[in-house]
Formats: sequence, structure tokens, C-alpha cells
Amino acid sequence: MQKMCCAIQYGGKITQELDRDLFFTYGYLWIREEIFTQNFQFNQQNLVTPQNPDGVNYTIPDFPDHASFLTHINSMPDNDNPLVFGLNPNADLTASLSESRVMLATLVDTQPSDSSAAGGKSPEETVKEMIENDFMKLLPDDFKMLEVDDRLKLMKHRRLPETGKAVPLNMFLFQEIQRFQNILGIVRNLMTDMVLAIDGQIIMSPELANAIKFMFDLRVPNVWLLDPSGAEISWLSPTLAGWLASMQNRHYQLATWLSKDRPISYWLTGFFNGQGFLTSVRQEITRAHRADNWALDAVEPRSEVADVRNTLIADDARIEGKSIAEPAEGVWVHGLYLEGAAWNKQQRYLEDSKGKDLFFAFPNIKFYAECPSAENKGPGAPKKAAIDEKNLYSCPCYKYPMRQDRYLIAKFNLKPEPPQENKGKKGGEGISRE
Repeated sequence: MQKMCCAIQYGGKITQELDRDLFFTYGYLWIREEIFTQNFQFNQQNLVTPQNPDGVNYTIPDFPDHASFLTHINSMPDNDNPLVFGLNPNADLTASLSESRVMLATLVDTQPSDSSAAGGKSPEETVKEMIENDFMKLLPDDFKMLEVDDRLKLMKHRRLPETGKAVPLNMFLFQEIQRFQNILGIVRNLMTDMVLAIDGQIIMSPELANAIKFMFDLRVPNVWLLDPSGAEISWLSPTLAGWLASMQNRHYQLATWLSKDRPISYWLTGFFNGQGFLTSVRQEITRAHRADNWALDAVEPRSEVADVRNTLIADDARIEGKSIAEPAEGVWVHGLYLEGAAWNKQQRYLEDSKGKDLFFAFPNIKFYAECPSAENKGPGAPKKAAIDEKNLYSCPCYKYPMRQDRYLIAKFNLKPEPPQENKGKKGGEGISRE
């Protein structure tokens, strides 16, 4: 039954890998022999008790006639409590917020496009003023690629003999600057063309007209987000102001890294290719252990959440004045948020969310790697503490607050809350969010 339901009849329609894992978990909990026992309840966290009269007892009905089944079904609540599914009560709030965002986006899309702004100005005149007086001034300076190449030649790694682009993270930095400069050029050219089209100096193409409408609504033009094939070329943001602020922060991280060498911690959100960054870190660690015969395909990623003394919580790359100990191997990453759970900073484990807080600012994480197959396991070899991954929660880290495989950056093993009586299973997800 579990196989038929979770892998074939219903599970076969689920396209996201982690959603399929979640569905298998529900199947394991609810499709089992225990459901046929007399006292089985599906929702152990929200039963009807004297202390909880609003709870609901979900049982498998057993009646001799059809009418009794219908009466039982009609007695069930119209809206299920999230606790029935093992979720935090805040899941209802998250669902309501998502519905509200969709409704507001629909209203903005369907409103008349020829309405005048404050002061009787047309949308085109308003957008022109915003571009000339505000948005153009927010754009950072261009990267000069010849100067970038010269600077990269001088950058090296403390444990590697190579320099310049032969160092994996240096090459990653070069690729990130290339992509950023491409987006910056697209943004600058589109703003210039919009002003010229509004003045009548060039033809008002459908692309420019659509961009003007989006900017009038303070939304990000599609041409800044997607290429003609629909592939993402920059970063997603619900508002134009947030998108431009992210551009400034991303430029700051790349420019500071280029001019002042490696930061003590990296703002993971500020990269186009977060997976590529973590892969470059693994490559550097592997090369640093050439003498130990480490191989990249045998290296296993590891992560460790910072303790209280080394905690760094920041929303961007501007971490000047914040001091933490440099890791002996690997890198610190910051700028992550936890959704669906909270983090106990003192004991360093996951716990239930507090109140109505939907997101929890997560401490910095040390990302490094080990190669178990190359470790010396002979007599007298130093013993390492075994990692029991079965007792850790593999928390997915997404680029955006969307559970989609294409936005998955990595999975970090986090320690769950110690087992307690009457405590259900917990789950959360990390978000690399701007």
C-alpha cells in the first residue's frame, strides 16, 4: 500500500524530489498496521482533551451503514488544523500570506495602464523622472574587466601554490563578476532606452512599453530577470526597490572581495551560482590535501553551525567591524534564514518556532569537506568523532523561499531538538534570502 500510494498512484505525479520525500514520510506514518487498532489517532498533537476542547479526533470510522459514514464525514471541520499534518500552526499564516500575494499581483496586472499618477503626470513621465532622479543614481560603477584580470593574477590561496584563475574561488569570483557586469549593462541600457523612447528619440517597442509599465508599478521588468528563452539571468525580487538594493549589495561583495582579498564570511545570497561557490570550496580543500591523496569525487561536504562566540548574523556583505575566528579549513557563509522552525543558539539545535515568527535569522555556517576514504585508519591514527547522519536533519537550503529543486543550493545537517515526551517530528528549511 505504501509503495502503490506514495510511488505510483499519487507520488508518481510529484516532480520535486524533496516533496516526494515528504510524501513518503506521510505514507510511512499513516499507511501502516497501527491504523487498524481501536485507539489509533491520525493527529496526535491536536486531540480533544479537557485542556484542548477545540481539538479533533481523526479516526478511521467503522459503521454498519452508509448514512453513519456521511454523518461522520460531515462532522469533520471545514479547515484542518496544521497540527494534523505535523506542521507548525504558523503554516496557516504562511498559506494566507501566499494567497494574498497572488491576489495583489493579479490586481496589479489587471489595473488600467493608462491611469495618471499623482499631479496629473502620465505613467511615462513618472517613470522618466524616477529613472533620471533616482534609479540611475543607484546603479553601481561598471567593473573594468582588464583591471579585474590584473587583480586576479595577484590573488592566491594560503595553502595552494597556484595563483590567479588557477585557484578555484578566484575563478568563481571572475565568473560572478562577468555575470554581474552583464546584468548591470542590461539594466543601464534599458533605462537609457526607456528615457529616449519616452522623449520620442527612438521607437517605443513592445519590450520598452512593458518595462515602463512594470517600473511604474514598482516591479522588476522581465528583461532584467529572464533571457528570451525564459532562463533566469539575475535574481528574483517582489519589488523594484528590493531588486536594486540587492544589486548594490552584490556589487559591494564582489568589489570588496576583489580589492581587499577574501572576506572572513561570504554572503551566500549574493552569488548567482551558490552551488558553484560550495563546489569551488571543495575543490580548494581537495587540492590542499594532495599529499593525502584526496580525490574530489571522494570528498564529502560537511557543515557546522557557529557557536555563540563565533556567531555572525547579517543580511548582506557589509560585515566590517564584525570579528569571528577564521576557520582552519573551509569557509564561513551567512545571510541565511530558517523557515518552519527556530534555532537554539546556546545548545545549537532545531526547535519549534516562537509565536508568529515565520522566519528565523540563522547564524553563520562553516562549510568544509572531508575525505573518509583517504583517512589514516591504522594503529596510532587519530580518532575522529563519528558523524551519525541518521540522527541529524538534512535541512535543504534554497535560493528563494520556494520549494523547488532548481533553487536548491545545498543540504546542511542540523541537530534536531532532543526527544521529549509528547513532541512530534519537526522539519524546516533554510533560505538564502535577500
